[in-house]
Amino acid sequence: MTLVYLGLGTAFGFVLSRSGATVFREPIRVETKPQHLGNVLGGLLFGLGWPMSGLCPGPLLVKLQPRMPLPPLEVGPGEG
Repeated sequence: MTLVYLGLGTAFGFVLSRSGATVFREPIRVETKPQHLGNVLGGLLFGLGWPMSGLCPGPLLVKLQPRMPLPPLEVGPGEG
């Protein structure tokens, strides 16, 4: 059933993209933004760092932090 939904969604998206308008018949406009050197360098660092470290940025930052004792997950009656 998933393949049916995937196929229908793909076909519907293809038809909409060829018509050049949204479902409400509004034209699709994509505005370009200026490139900034910081964005390009950040993208390069991100793109190169991920495969080199083997971790996505979130877990990588957690892994780089110093070891700290973790608080208890649950505090029951008479604890804490």
